[in-house]
Amino acid sequence: MSTSNVSIVEIEERLGKVVLTLDPIDKLVDEIHVDLARLASRDDKDGGHGEADDDEDRLVSTKYVEVSSLALQLKNDVKQLKRVLDANPHGGGWYHASSSSVARRPSMEMDTPPVEDLLDGNPRDSDPAALSLESLDGKLRRCLLCLAAFPAGVEAIKKRLLLHWWIGEGFVESIDAAKECFRELVSGGFLQPALHREHCRGVHYCRVNPSVRPRLVDAARNDGFLEFDEEDNPVQSNRRLCLRGNEAAGVRGGNETRGGRWRRRRRRNNSDDDDDGKLLTIYNINQQFVRLDRVGGKPAKTKSLAVLQLGRWRTSVKEHHVELAAGADVLKRAFMCKNLRYLSLRGISLIESLPESIGNLRELVVLDLRACHNLENLPASVGALSRLEYIDVSECLLDAMPEELSCLSNLVVLKGFVVGRAQSKVNPCRLAILARMPRLRKLKLCTGKHCAVAGDDELRHLEHCDNLRSLTIVWGTKGVSSMIALPARLEKLDLQRTPMNDLLQFIQPSTSASLRKLYIRGGRLRAMTGGAACWKNVEILRVRFLKNMECEWRDLQTSFPNVMVVENWGCDKLASWPCNHLGVWKRGETVTRSATSFVGVCYGMRGTDLPSPMEVVELYKSNNIRLMRLYHPNHQVLSALCGSGIGIILGVGDNSILESLGYDQAAATNWVRTNVQAYSPGVSFQYITVGMRSQQG
Repeated sequence: MSTSNVSIVEIEERLGKVVLTLDPIDKLVDEIHVDLARLASRDDKDGGHGEADDDEDRLVSTKYVEVSSLALQLKNDVKQLKRVLDANPHGGGWYHASSSSVARRPSMEMDTPPVEDLLDGNPRDSDPAALSLESLDGKLRRCLLCLAAFPAGVEAIKKRLLLHWWIGEGFVESIDAAKECFRELVSGGFLQPALHREHCRGVHYCRVNPSVRPRLVDAARNDGFLEFDEEDNPVQSNRRLCLRGNEAAGVRGGNETRGGRWRRRRRRNNSDDDDDGKLLTIYNINQQFVRLDRVGGKPAKTKSLAVLQLGRWRTSVKEHHVELAAGADVLKRAFMCKNLRYLSLRGISLIESLPESIGNLRELVVLDLRACHNLENLPASVGALSRLEYIDVSECLLDAMPEELSCLSNLVVLKGFVVGRAQSKVNPCRLAILARMPRLRKLKLCTGKHCAVAGDDELRHLEHCDNLRSLTIVWGTKGVSSMIALPARLEKLDLQRTPMNDLLQFIQPSTSASLRKLYIRGGRLRAMTGGAACWKNVEILRVRFLKNMECEWRDLQTSFPNVMVVENWGCDKLASWPCNHLGVWKRGETVTRSATSFVGVCYGMRGTDLPSPMEVVELYKSNNIRLMRLYHPNHQVLSALCGSGIGIILGVGDNSILESLGYDQAAATNWVRTNVQAYSPGVSFQYITVGMRSQQG
């Protein structure tokens, strides 16, 4: 009996020590979140000045998400352990709990779900034994085999690229069917979510499940879908070619590798997919100087091509340079491929114009010309692409769009539409023409970087784009002077580089009853709330890089009463919003923020060899200290605080001046004018304190 009592006492003492040891973990997890936020901010290359794709900004690598999720898991495990210990203050109940409740990972008690549950698809257990490629039907299998072309270890592959490839090869007939295939591959565990956007639960980037890739390569080889060298890199096959390095993949000095020859002979014995050596797909993995006259040291047979991806596909901003080795000849050969359904020249340099022969591509469904920075015009023959559903000419040097664009009756997505100059050399396509396109659902338009909008009346035609669901406006140097009526069914509005000061100056909530997503990035906006304006249907609000924006959290909740997710990134004057370490607030979630987000630091001015006020402000910002107390007005400090987003508690100064401020209205008014109004709204004044300390005696 005594032995048993001694054992219980020892257990109680040891568990007490465990609790004391685990207490600092909460603080360490908060510090991890702060470090992750700083890391994410360094990885945000957009900076609010570019025209980043609306699907590519503020992405968080899965390794950051997983670290954050594991840190929160650890924190919740500690809470669970302490809760069990507190509920079992005597005897062997602790031992039993530690072997059952604590040993198992608490799932129902989690404050934050694991990363898989943050994303759509809810992939099931990715046990390799459960992921059999043989269980996939023919369509899903072919879609999955496409991913064998990408190198092992690739962090992220954009969903849209896969959908376009599948449409190009004819595996699926529509974008909706392609999305369904992607969803099934993710939910089945064959593909894993790769990058996470805090404001969105959808999967927009993926990677191949590492446990699946070896069998995927074997299946692609055995099916004759692709050929591989001894390092499992794709090489030239009869039907598909992946371009790598400065030569076609699998060709070294004009000779195939031994492994490549052996595997090719093996494929020819096992597959009847030769089709006289006609190429179906050419995909540029990382080749810098592209040519189509000879691939693999042999004359290229490209007339049967359905997929031609020559541009960049990686999501990283550190893209490799891509250039057409013989530009005009490459384009000439490309535009002879009359069966082409998917063409991407994305990010290729030195393409100044496209030949009229692009009109030969009557089967083309997807045309991606994004970031062809030297492209100055589109030929009128683009109007002959009657089957075209997707075109992206964002980040090009276009002054206007050809009027023949009106012939594209099947167009669903149009990115980079330029509202033409009044003095344009050609007769440009106008928004009134787009309003007559029956299938247009997504539009990204630019008002021109060097010119104003071609009259306020031009944007008024947006109201008549009845089927439009998503609208992005990239503003030029000037804005509009009148209100813009939005399409009745619009669900998403993205405003970039807005030159106006007040959102309600040009858009009223009453014109956007169906709007659910409102994104605002960069520009001069100072206000987006006020009066009785109420965006009652907006559920997701994102504001990024708005240096001048001022809005109290309570005002935001009044104007956006049903908002579910708010993102605030790079908006210095919105630091008081209760967002987490990634700048996101979600209704119903407990926000985990570092202690420095709530604590201010007093700024003492007495001493020698003190750092300059500007250096002090930078020190506050680098340590995420958002509040400062200043005991008396110091104009150098107030000047340094302008635009910093740091809230200030300002003292009136020594007690000796209190009497004059209390009895002399003119003196009090002058003090406020000199020390507060002169620096507002650049400085965020939180409170004015009166008196420093009680007098002794």
